[in-house]
Amino acid sequence: MQAPHNPTQTPLRVTPPHLTPLESPRRHPASDRQVLRRYGQQARKTGNYDAIPQIAEIVRLAYARQLISPTQAQVLLNDLNEVETILNPNIEALARALDKFSQGVLSGQTPSLEDKLMVREQVRSLIEPLDVLMAMARQHRDPIEPGVEEGFASCYCDTIKRVNDLRYRLAAITEKFRPRVLQRLLRHTSNPQLSELELVALETAIDDLQVTCADLIPRLRVNISRKVPQFWGSFPH
Repeated sequence: MQAPHNPTQTPLRVTPPHLTPLESPRRHPASDRQVLRRYGQQARKTGNYDAIPQIAEIVRLAYARQLISPTQAQVLLNDLNEVETILNPNIEALARALDKFSQGVLSGQTPSLEDKLMVREQVRSLIEPLDVLMAMARQHRDPIEPGVEEGFASCYCDTIKRVNDLRYRLAAITEKFRPRVLQRLLRHTSNPQLSELELVALETAIDDLQVTCADLIPRLRVNISRKVPQFWGSFPH
């Protein structure tokens, strides 16, 4: 026989008081303006306005869909570290190979096939890591500074300009060591001054390439970390 139902009996499935949420979750998320207004009201009450710029930056990044998770950012930073680890010794190896090549040209001798292949191989070793570096720079640009869009900024070397510099330097180096161009350079061994000018231009391009990478890589670390609020304070802004 079934026991009569007692309306005052406590149901079996009751959320314990210590697990009951204090507030019911909102059905609709607050808008950016509501969030900022709420923080503004709190700041006026407490007198602490330090968080307002950070909240505004988070909202701006979220609106532009540029926020990055810490895990994704760490992957990008690891890739950037790997590129730096590869590029630095490869650029130095290219400089050494070019120096050996130059000594043969300036002495009036035709460089050996081994010296030619070494220089060309070192040039090819730069292409892949530089492609990765330039792709990252296009995705994680510098924030636009005042005066740039208006066209009256005095001097502005942002990531995009650095990418263009890298493309120009790499193209110049690669072009000089194409077989036909290299053969034309070797014809000038009878004119040491002309050969020296060509080789100095190559040395300058390699130096500029190394300087540009040394400037761009730290910028990208900052630009990536700027999109991860959890990283704020770990990198300079």
